[in-house]
Order: sequence, then structure tokens, then C-alpha cells
Amino acid sequence: MILFFCSSQQKQNDKKTSKENQISDTSQNGTSFSTDKSQNDTLFSMVEDEDTFSMKTNDYTTDENNHIISTYDLSDVKKDEELQRLSNNNFFLTIQKIVLPNLVKKHKDYFNSNPGFELIFYAKGDLFQNRKEDYAFVVFDKEKTRITILVYDESANKYSELYRDIKVEGELECNYYHYGTLDFKLGQELIYNEENIIGDITKSPKNYMLYYNLCKITNILNDDDFVLERGCFAKDVDKKNPLNSLCVATSFIYNNWECLLYDKSKNTFKIIYGQEFAD
Repeated sequence: MILFFCSSQQKQNDKKTSKENQISDTSQNGTSFSTDKSQNDTLFSMVEDEDTFSMKTNDYTTDENNHIISTYDLSDVKKDEELQRLSNNNFFLTIQKIVLPNLVKKHKDYFNSNPGFELIFYAKGDLFQNRKEDYAFVVFDKEKTRITILVYDESANKYSELYRDIKVEGELECNYYHYGTLDFKLGQELIYNEENIIGDITKSPKNYMLYYNLCKITNILNDDDFVLERGCFAKDVDKKNPLNSLCVATSFIYNNWECLLYDKSKNTFKIIYGQEFAD
């Protein structure tokens, strides 16, 4: 479960309201997002209730092979000036200085030799189902001005970008509130929780990884963060097998997650589970 300093909770709730007011219209033919608050407040005021934004995950924009396209790669999504501002203010670099020392040498060397990536978070576990210690990394891509999720396959000794190098597919069985792909969601949460993150890491840098659990590699059947009876599963998910998945936090306030399971047969990740509700 994602935890915060008690002193930050009210600010988090205020920012949640602000974030929801900045979600713009989404359609199956494409997704348009803006960081212009006045424009998005106007759009939001035209909606009677939150259910209007509910859609199945197959409403993500997909390519000809039905692979989900990252929101950042859609033609009508502009460069995120807010992420650029955070980078210019050394927000991501400050976080990297907290996170990077905890990594083993080969991953330290990778990020030190790739200065275009600023490391924000990492998780480790058997993601590729080879009984190895794989990794997932959340990074800011300075060249592309976007948040990127990197996955590392220990057996293949390979780093890959989610949605681009390794594709994502699938849908859930029920309506599921979403406003972009997982990389984009993380970017928006980082923007709207900037002040709280800065305050918390100033007070206790060593606890950043605990208080801001951006992602995890876990078996959702045995993880208390997942309330399976209230969540949303994909079709044909075998709940008798370990569902060791990459789960990404879709809110820094609520216990909200979306989880992806690696499919060896197709070298893709499949959406298998999501939950969107307050604790």
C-alpha cells in the first residue's frame, strides 16, 4: 500500500481534485491531453459524473497488431512542459541521487552511462518467469520529455522499454477508470504530487522508496495491497497459477494499481488486473 507522511495527506487530497479536473476527453480513435488547467476545467465541468470517463481497457489506442500505444506516442499529445520544468529544477536528479546508490553495480553503471535517463524508482523480482532477479525502472527520458518504464531481463541481460521494445496488450472484463497508459499516469502523478514529494524527501530522503511505491513485481494473489474481490481481472486469467506481475501505482493517494503479466510465448505483457478505488 502506498503510504505518506501524515502532514502531507491534506495536500495530497487537494492535488487529487486538481488532477481530476485536468483530465480531458478520451476516445478509441486517439487520446488528447493537456496541462492547460483552464481548458480542462471547462471540459470537466461539462461532465455530470465520474462514470462518463469509465471505459474498458481496450479503449486504449492500439496498433494494427492490437498492441497498446503509449499515450506519449500519440500524435496529438504534446511535449509535457511540466515534466521538463521538473527536470530543469533537478527534481528527478534529486530523486536519482536517493535511489541510484541502492542498486547493484551493473545497474548503477547502466544509468551512469546513460545520462539521458533520470532514475525515479525501481522494483525487482521474477518478472520474466525464469527464477531470476529481474528489474523494472521508472525513469524520466530527458530527450523525449516523458516518463518511461524500463524492464530488465536478467537471463537475457537486456533493458527494454515498455510499450515500445516490449509490447503491451489485453483488456479487463469490467469498466475501468483510466486516462492514459501506465507511463503517462506515472508522469501525471509525479507532476501533481511534486510539492509533497519534495517536502517528504527533504524530511527523510532514505524513506522515499517506502513512501512512494511507484511499482512492484509481486504475486498479486498473495499481496495485501490487492483487494481481488473488488478489483477487475482480464479474461481467461488462471487464478490458480502464481500471477507474478509488474504492478504500477496509478495513484499516489489511493490503493490503485494496474498489473501486467509477461507472456513468454509472445514476448509481450498482458494487462491482467486493475483496481481503482479509495482505501
